[in-house]
Amino acid sequence: MIANLLKFVDSLLIGGAMAYTFMRAQASRPAVAGRGDKIELAKELLSKGSQLTLPVDHVVAAELKEGASFEVSRPFPTA
Repeated sequence: MIANLLKFVDSLLIGGAMAYTFMRAQASRPAVAGRGDKIELAKELLSKGSQLTLPVDHVVAAELKEGASFEVSRPFPTA
């Protein structure tokens, strides 16, 4: 799906759970969780240029609930 979208857009922001697979595909982020079965595809898509924009931080919350305590983590963890 992403490969098809890249044919029609100048830039594509990748966020949420999908971003972890792309972060894992980057050599500088080997320990980040992500879908192991999609790592090679993510590497291929990343190698096609700078059309993909990945997060520079993430939010960690104690629970998925309005008003829950949270922390913004920068940069993405490497371990």
